[in-house]
Amino acid sequence: MMDNFSNDRIGLAGLWLCYKTENHQACKEMFTSGVEAVDRLSRGKNISRVNDQGAETQISIRPQPVQSALPVWITAASNTDTFVQRVKSVRICSPICRDKIPVS
Repeated sequence: MMDNFSNDRIGLAGLWLCYKTENHQACKEMFTSGVEAVDRLSRGKNISRVNDQGAETQISIRPQPVQSALPVWITAASNTDTFVQRVKSVRICSPICRDKIPVS
């Protein structure tokens, strides 16, 4: 809705920390999954979730955003591998930017 009010001048920023360090890989996967869900919703796609009755249901957002996709900014301050993995798994930058990320 803010996208419509502002005539498509909106982006998203969020903070997500994982406090259960015994399974850090699961934290990374949860983060990536969450960003992918927001991305799908912002592009007018549905996502599946289990409701409070235990049934799978489709979720979408209304009104549809004005932008074709909302910009997503991710910081990976201490680990280059995390940055590379996030860029490859989530649509966070243009294909031109993504093509410049070294493949390890």
